[in-house]
Amino acid sequence: MLLAPTLLFSQALDSPPPIEKVDYKAYVGFSLGFSIPNGSFASTDEENNQSAYAVNGQSFQLLDVGYRVYQNLNASAHYMRLQNSIDENALARNLRTPGLRYTVDASNYELNAAFVGIGFIKPSNSISLQMQIMIGYGNIFIPTIDLVETDDMGNSSTIHLASTSESSIGFGVSGGFRIHLTDRLDFSSQAAFINFQKEFDQVARSGNQVSVASGKINYEVISVTFGFSYRFLPQ
Repeated sequence: MLLAPTLLFSQALDSPPPIEKVDYKAYVGFSLGFSIPNGSFASTDEENNQSAYAVNGQSFQLLDVGYRVYQNLNASAHYMRLQNSIDENALARNLRTPGLRYTVDASNYELNAAFVGIGFIKPSNSISLQMQIMIGYGNIFIPTIDLVETDDMGNSSTIHLASTSESSIGFGVSGGFRIHLTDRLDFSSQAAFINFQKEFDQVARSGNQVSVASGKINYEVISVTFGFSYRFLPQ
């Protein structure tokens, strides 16, 4: 009768200690949220020739991978898609001149970029905090814009503005946290300042007339996302 308690006690001593949630080496996740324009990207000032008239849009972090190089040092890789539409009414107002008025129909700004980053991480059994700097490479898509120009007599013409996508190198600074819901599943939130700059050519067509103008885009946003990640624990 004494053998059973003794055997159970022996097995308890021999069993390995539970894995701490801070012992993970890597995680992978995704998130989505908001892309909030800043600086000249959000400006509607007609005196600023770099005003982009961007408004709040969407941010998709389609891939978020991290690896703990050291106890508090984290390396990461990300793939992000940012979309911001144009304030068409503000652009039309600023284009208006005596005798002419405009209506605007435009597609969206878009940035598709891959990033690598390195930063500081503070893990615990309930939450992990992290900050990092990132460098990225991606494609910037400039909107296609149709301007309908109407004079006081009601006569109208359409000006079509088109640009090709441009590749550029950018950077980012981000901070966030991951709340450990289970041993492996996290709820994550991240805020990142992202900046890409690129010169581009814009082709304007009106009837049989074609002209080309150069411009510069400063794609500057704050991306705020929420999502989930999966942690890989040691065996």
